[in-house]
Parts: sequence; C-alpha cells; structure tokens
Amino acid sequence: MNNPRNRRWILIVLVAACLTAVGYWIKTTPMASIPSKLAVGKVDLGRQGTGLQVRFVPPERLSSVTIRLPNHVPGSDNYSGHPTFPLALRLRISDDSGTNIWDELVEPDRLQWTSWHPGPSLLLSVQSWLSQRGMTSKPYLLTLTVEKPIDGLGEAEVYLHWMDYAYLWGTKRQTLTIVTAK
Repeated sequence: MNNPRNRRWILIVLVAACLTAVGYWIKTTPMASIPSKLAVGKVDLGRQGTGLQVRFVPPERLSSVTIRLPNHVPGSDNYSGHPTFPLALRLRISDDSGTNIWDELVEPDRLQWTSWHPGPSLLLSVQSWLSQRGMTSKPYLLTLTVEKPIDGLGEAEVYLHWMDYAYLWGTKRQTLTIVTAK
C-alpha cells in the first residue's frame, strides 16, 4: 500500500467514481420546476348542480385545479386570502372502474386567490398533490360540480396545473392528454 503507484491508481479510481456520480446527478436531477397548465372546460358558478366532466391522462406531477373567473370580483386582488362569498365545489376524480381516487367538497376556506392567470382565479386547495394518488398511464374522470352557487359569478374556466422539469442539459415537458369518450 505504500507503493506510490498503488496510491495513484486508488486516487484515479476515486476521482473517476466521483466524476461519474456528479455526472449522473447532473443528468437526472432537475435544477428547476416549470409550471404548466391546460384549460379543460368551463363551469357555471351561478347554478347549483352544474358541472364539468373531463377524462384525462395525467402528467407525472399533476399538482392542482384552479378556476378562472370571467370578471373582476371584490377581494380578488388579495391573492393570499380566501374569497368572501360562500362558493362550494365538489371535486371528484375517479378511475375507469368508477372508484373515487379523490372526492372532496371544497368550501371557501379551501379556496385561495391566485395570480396564476390573467384576471381573478381561485386555487382549489386539496390535501396533497393529485399525482400522488394516480398513475400517469391511466385515464381518469374529473368531475367538478357546483354545490353552493353564487349569482353573478358566471362561467369560470377550469385549469389543471402540473410541473415540468428543467435540467442542466434542457427541459422535460410533460403533456396532459384529454381523452374522448370510450
């Protein structure tokens, strides 16, 4: 072991292993997340029982559902607060067998103003990332139903949001696929 030649080989092997580990880390570790979104339909917030149903195949990191209101609403400039009106929406996501993966009533305390869209929009604050309960290769049915309507809010656009990846060598864009009826 005291032979300088052996020490040199050990040092060369250690340096090569470290360079390989760093190269693998650079290739596989995202440096940043890029927000993406897709409008999937509209829902009339002024009529109880109206809703939206859309079948989709989710991307890897499906993160949230938002609604963009068609007109300015008092309080919507405060993007860290909850709305002052009693809107309630039921968010349900089910698989092809009809099993609910997600079924929650989202009331005003779980709606939050966002600045993610031009104009007023609300984030439906659900417990965890939607992608933690779904698989990226299966279609799901999203149902959004108005449980407590608010007169005058009108038709809101519904968006699904996810995160793409930015690597040192480029970006990995994902797609959310809308599926037509069986």
